Amino acid sequence: MGCLSELVGLNVTCDTRDGRIYVGELGIAEKELSDYMSADYGSVSGFLADRIALAERWVTTDMLTKLAPKMIGKTFLDRGRIGEYDERQTLLTAPANTEGGMVIEVCAPASNLKLLISKLEVWSDVGGDVDIEFRDLLDGTVLHTETVATTADVATAKAVDITIAIPRRKMRILVTSTLPTFYRATAHGGGCASCGSKSFKHGPVEAYGAYIASAATVSYANIQRATHTSGLSVTATLACDHDAFICENKGLLALPMAFKVAEEVVSYGLGNFDRINARVNSGNRDSLVDRRNEFGRKYADAMGRLWDNMPIPSDPNCWTCNSPIRRVVNLP
Repeated sequence: MGCLSELVGLNVTCDTRDGRIYVGELGIAEKELSDYMSADYGSVSGFLADRIALAERWVTTDMLTKLAPKMIGKTFLDRGRIGEYDERQTLLTAPANTEGGMVIEVCAPASNLKLLISKLEVWSDVGGDVDIEFRDLLDGTVLHTETVATTADVATAKAVDITIAIPRRKMRILVTSTLPTFYRATAHGGGCASCGSKSFKHGPVEAYGAYIASAATVSYANIQRATHTSGLSVTATLACDHDAFICENKGLLALPMAFKVAEEVVSYGLGNFDRINARVNSGNRDSLVDRRNEFGRKYADAMGRLWDNMPIPSDPNCWTCNSPIRRVVNLP
């Protein structure tokens, strides 16, 4: 689940779930949740978590649909290859006790972006599983780890689906493995750089070969640049992350999320009307339909009120803004 999941909680129960708004405030107590859920669920919190996940998808879709006219579907880098292999098959040895690969820098601090990695390649004379780590050079946080099953002396590729959020800041991402030997790959293969450059450059993206001592603190200060990428190659896309705007304003979505969760809870009970619990089977189906629809109306009303005051981000790269100020240059 994403950033909106933490907005809705469950209290007055042993199966507590924290939130800004609790389903009990909407008139749905633990007993009602228990009546609606089927035997597929082992706990009320598990049942509620799935309803919250579905509600989050609806709310996110509704938000993005409404915001679509303001979005700029911009791609700064489209499937750029960072790390071009040398056809001379030069075999290199890593410095002792180091991890090597590349640094990918993204500099567009006014925008929420996402780096999408779609392919990883490794070329070494050593076969077997190779772990590739992505770490944030700001504080050493491990962003992702991917294992590539390689064949010795073959450039082994793996299709992946890695997304790294870049939230309105300059970000340096260290991509490394611990391969002791590898075939030469240079960062400059692609982008806007010339063949003589030792780095990949394309818009706000720059990448270059690098290594770091295995025992060193993972930080930009401890990075050593290299003229190669330690046998690694990545295919990367840099695009606007419009979903991040929703997370930045998640506090405004607490009430709509709560009503949507309530609607999904009752909808689940209706979907199992003929085969599960006493509350559904002994009750009036029409009353449950009315209850679900009432939550749906409250959700629509809460979203409508939200749109009246929804801010548009000041991001010229990913959003359009109807500014009341215009600059005009008149020639004499």
